[in-house]
Amino acid sequence: MIISMTVRPGNCDALLDLIERTTTEFISKQPGFLSANLHRNAEGTRLVNYGQWVSAELYRQARARPEFESFSTRVERLAESIDPFVCSVVFTEEFRAI
Repeated sequence: MIISMTVRPGNCDALLDLIERTTTEFISKQPGFLSANLHRNAEGTRLVNYGQWVSAELYRQARARPEFESFSTRVERLAESIDPFVCSVVFTEEFRAI
């Protein structure tokens, strides 16, 4: 799952804190969760949340929980626009020390 968000600079830190806290306390404990990565541009106007799940079905089940719906509502209050999309990992290259 990749979620691109546009945010006012004044809301960026609050949104990052909300996502980090909720991911650590709730989302990461859901069945199928693998990882989450947050990226912010230098201006504090764009955030990208890159999350990996075992399957789209387990992600949908997690999103159906009331706690996740409440979290999404709070994110919507802080972000100006949210563009989520589901995709599959088709290539990964990782650093290897020589």
